[in-house]
Amino acid sequence: MKMKKFRGTVAVAASLLLMGPAVEAAAAPPPPPACGYNCPGLVVVGNWLWLPSIGVDQYQWAYVTPGSPYWHLLRFPA
Repeated sequence: MKMKKFRGTVAVAASLLLMGPAVEAAAAPPPPPACGYNCPGLVVVGNWLWLPSIGVDQYQWAYVTPGSPYWHLLRFPA
């Protein structure tokens, strides 16, 4: 019985170790857009928002969680 528990624990630990990099790679942001800091309008790629396109002085993407109020504003602007 102890051996079964040990094997189960090892299997769960191994799956968590192998799953971590896959989840991180799936959430990797896209490359910067060609417009850089001078985007003419809102830049959204999937669930990623390009911050300089909304006036934020940071050269990076922000992840917008699906279902959040911000996500709805990006999908259905007023």
